[in-house]
Amino acid sequence: MVGIKVLCQEEGNRMSMNQIDLLVEVKCAPKSDSISLSERDLDGIKVNPNSNDIGVLAVLNDLWPYQCNMELIEIQDIPKSMIGTTSKSELPLFSKSSTLDYISRRWGDWILRSGAIEDIFEDEHSRIYDNINHYLLRNYGGSSLPQIKIHKTRSFDIYRRLKKLRSKGGVLYQKPKKEGFLHQNILYHIISKDPILGCTHHKNNPIGVPDIEARINTLD
Repeated sequence: MVGIKVLCQEEGNRMSMNQIDLLVEVKCAPKSDSISLSERDLDGIKVNPNSNDIGVLAVLNDLWPYQCNMELIEIQDIPKSMIGTTSKSELPLFSKSSTLDYISRRWGDWILRSGAIEDIFEDEHSRIYDNINHYLLRNYGGSSLPQIKIHKTRSFDIYRRLKKLRSKGGVLYQKPKKEGFLHQNILYHIISKDPILGCTHHKNNPIGVPDIEARINTLD
């Protein structure tokens, strides 16, 4: 499928002179204890080391309830030894970037929001992005999803919520591959539409590399 390329010229308050290019490769592998990474994947998120641009690997680390999160790992922290199969327990440290932390937290808000995933998910993953827009319009007048307060049990709550969605009767039951597309679309929507990030260009590559390309405000 050809990626969708969009130029988004929003209101003046979304524009910023301090913007960066963000390249994201998504590796969810729901319920798996490892991810597979190729040299091609890493090539897709390479950025100029002398710039402020960010290339990241987004990994759904769902092995343990105390550390369940969408981890965004910067390319400079990814060793060549990760090419091939790597256990989620051996992933490099999560980036300390405020920009990436914000994106990860907003992903968590979607997982934790009661009924949200049930409303936006469907087997035809190409519709999920539009489903998110319709959900926000219907429930919040088109505004962003309200943030959920950060608390000590947040990662446990995300773990329990994913477990419920994946259990028999849940919308993600026995659909790990389709769940991967769900997470990619949530990340893509956050990056492309969140007013704080002020996106001015974005592209989604369902089968290419990187999975997501965007130009956004830096929060660092």
